[in-house]
Amino acid sequence: MDYSLILNVTLAFFVIFVAFVFFLCVAKCMVQLYDNGYGDTGRNGTAIFTTLTSCITARQRRRDNEELIRIHLEALAEIRGHRDRRMQATVTAV
Repeated sequence: MDYSLILNVTLAFFVIFVAFVFFLCVAKCMVQLYDNGYGDTGRNGTAIFTTLTSCITARQRRRDNEELIRIHLEALAEIRGHRDRRMQATVTAV
């Protein structure tokens, strides 16, 4: 039995499936951007390029914002820890 045909057909289906999933992810991202008011209605394919660029930029901006929030929360926790230790020292001294 020739397994190369089975392997080639399986590989072809896998490649098609991966491409389809990628297309769905791109389409979902584009719909979210259009719903949020981003995107371009240009001609000659510029809308897709601009929308994909906006999608990448929006995701990076969200990651940057999450990182800033994490840093601020850590700073607040550190400040709160110092304040709690000072309060404990004051209570202990009195």
